[in-house]
Amino acid sequence: MIIYPNASKGGVAAVIRGRAVDEPKTEFHCVFFTDKGGRDAFKDLPNVHVRIVQKGRVPHYISYLARTHSYAQISILSAPDIVAGITIPEGPLVAYEFHSSNIGVIEREINTVDFSKIHQIVVPSKYLADRISEVIPTKFPLRPDVVPNLVDSTSFFRGSATQELLEPGSIPLFWVGRFDKGKGYTSFLRTLSLLPKEYRGIVIVSLESDPARAADFLGEAGAAGVFGRVDLLLNLPQAKIGEMFRQAVGYGGALISTSLMESFGYSVAEAVACGLNVRAFELPPFAEHHDPDSLLKQVPIGDVPALAASILERRDTVQV
Repeated sequence: MIIYPNASKGGVAAVIRGRAVDEPKTEFHCVFFTDKGGRDAFKDLPNVHVRIVQKGRVPHYISYLARTHSYAQISILSAPDIVAGITIPEGPLVAYEFHSSNIGVIEREINTVDFSKIHQIVVPSKYLADRISEVIPTKFPLRPDVVPNLVDSTSFFRGSATQELLEPGSIPLFWVGRFDKGKGYTSFLRTLSLLPKEYRGIVIVSLESDPARAADFLGEAGAAGVFGRVDLLLNLPQAKIGEMFRQAVGYGGALISTSLMESFGYSVAEAVACGLNVRAFELPPFAEHHDPDSLLKQVPIGDVPALAASILERRDTVQV
């Protein structure tokens, strides 16, 4: 069983899909508090079952499921306040997972979780494990275990695209994330402004509940002079993103990561799995990714001219 506040098509959906695809004979029961456009994110996976439960009822619901099912593991993500109210019988391993890159958020969760009910702390990278170990008290009974995230191999793989989802005649540069300051979308827009007009930004975000955030992004696109060169796509399924990545390979495209901090960097791993080039601000977790063909090139954080230059280095391979 996996418990997480928001049913969306963002990073945690990718975590769940990666595990479910890797273990097709394992049943995954996923309990969410709010539907953020992700109720159907697993409809193609028969071993994933989704329940949306009002947050106030979640502790009782989880306790009931734990009593009536023989779970091997119960994983709780980003829900520190529900741990105290749950009752878990002997048997399942109870894990609390950290996937945020914001160490301040993690510290607040550590101070809230009732760790007497937790058997294991799980993180997706050695980098995050080291960061958390720095803030956990020395006498704390648990230390983080690294369980690397898995890429959904049914959506992200090398090969020819079977759908024409991108318009020919331009070079697509993908940016995947949220409209948070830590994701650095203004650096992406500035980078695009330094590139020739055949480069087009494809911005993919989860469903946004606050229209002001999207409005701020569009305002920044206008200020950077690239408003007409950006497509904003919301809440895409993983399979569609994979198809776009594969098509972009033939167009000389790339994924651009301007994040200022990451705990893993799912979109980077997914792009590499599709054979798509990646240009990114340098972050420690990226060094842990499997990249046998050296598709990922990093530049110093915040160096927009260097990021643009690294994209232009591949102009001779562009096929549009």
